[in-house]
Amino acid sequence: MRAVDYIKSNIHEDDVLNILRKYGAKHIRKIGDTYRCTCPIHGGNNDTAFSYNPDKHLWACFTECGGGDIFTLVALLNDLNPETQFKEIVNATANELGIQIDGMTFEQHTDDYQREVNDWLRYALKREEIFNQPYDLSKLGTRYRVNKYRNLSKTTLEARQIGFSKEMNRYIFPIFNEHREPIGASMRAAGSELPKWLHRPKSIKTGQILYNFESCKGIHRDVYVVEGIMDCLNLIELGIDNVVCTFGARITHEQAMILVKNFDNVILAFDNDHAGQEATDKAIDKYRKIISFKVLVIKNECKDVGEFTSREEFDKNTEVLEWWKWKE
Repeated sequence: MRAVDYIKSNIHEDDVLNILRKYGAKHIRKIGDTYRCTCPIHGGNNDTAFSYNPDKHLWACFTECGGGDIFTLVALLNDLNPETQFKEIVNATANELGIQIDGMTFEQHTDDYQREVNDWLRYALKREEIFNQPYDLSKLGTRYRVNKYRNLSKTTLEARQIGFSKEMNRYIFPIFNEHREPIGASMRAAGSELPKWLHRPKSIKTGQILYNFESCKGIHRDVYVVEGIMDCLNLIELGIDNVVCTFGARITHEQAMILVKNFDNVILAFDNDHAGQEATDKAIDKYRKIISFKVLVIKNECKDVGEFTSREEFDKNTEVLEWWKWKE
């Protein structure tokens, strides 16, 4: 049996309310058919900011966190990424609810269930598009200018508006939409803090966007696609401006549609490891009928394009192949 289905059928209202209390929700009270309280995700003092529907076990935050099901809630409360850490989220949800799922499978939600979630969000928030709205970067606190970070030049750091937060001890990498409006940021730990990367706001849907797309749209017809922000910035530093990042070794449907509409050729440049190779293979199999793919092959020991220190080294140790030649 699927763990997701078993958890959904065994959720109890009181258990969810206990989760809300555990993570700091205050002034929980029932108003009509929903519970209202302060938001346990972003905090705050607004005691109507958060809404929980006990019949559907769906929730919504009316300020900045979006909404979704119990799995989305647990993910955001624990800084887990719904797009890459699904199994961890299911296990964490089962633990929070005290539900045993030993021996069950971990398939994703069905489309019908996702439609139910979307219908609830449209009803609760009174709008269809609730994610990736313009974001006030000042919510992250004071951002200090960064003049040096790894091998990135001052010009690149300033162009991407990269800063540093002393309070969080993290480097801040703003994320912009295609209109060059900030919609959030990725924050990289300066020390050994975990997780290494955090996204803010917590409701941001990185699977719907491509980092650096705003700098490529309408300018380039060919584009490199890399996994991480640092890979993207390193290629820019080497003089390769036509590059975007998928925030992980995976191309989502939304990202694929952005690529189809805006570029003629897509050069996959995921990491030079098993996960990167597998992600490349899956992307080609899934989208090759609508996207013209090529693959960047790394011929030396570098594990990703972020390790190249010069354009000469990059050109000498990489090769771009047509997707079918790469698969041979």
